[in-house]
Amino acid sequence: MARPTVPDPARVVDKWARRAAGASQDYAEGAATTSKSQTANALAARPLWTAQMASPATSERWARALQRAGDDTWRTGVREKGAQRFGSGVAAGQPKYNARIGKILSAIGAVDLPPRGQPGSEGNFGRSRAIGAALNKLKGTFSA
Repeated sequence: MARPTVPDPARVVDKWARRAAGASQDYAEGAATTSKSQTANALAARPLWTAQMASPATSERWARALQRAGDDTWRTGVREKGAQRFGSGVAAGQPKYNARIGKILSAIGAVDLPPRGQPGSEGNFGRSRAIGAALNKLKGTFSA
């Protein structure tokens, strides 16, 4: 019985890293020129995704993957990629944040709060509920 010939893992990783590093322009062009709607495709796949997420086998694979990765994996990602990209991500998101925070602050500012009570009192919880209700009305009002 013959076995398939497989390349050396170190060579595969090296090739992937070299090729992927040079593909950022292709990635950007592909996103800019596609006629496919990622939103429509994701929504169409919702029943399949829902069924898959409810599967006990999926749950077990998910748990094993988390255990295998452990906390060091995400900490390494933050240290080696995330920290350097954080500032530019914030700058890129500033227009969207600016557009949305105004709605949030306006909603909070329009709430008629009940009088302040003793610490831990029902009246103070009522103040929190009033703000929560105002913010809850905003759900779904933000465009992408």
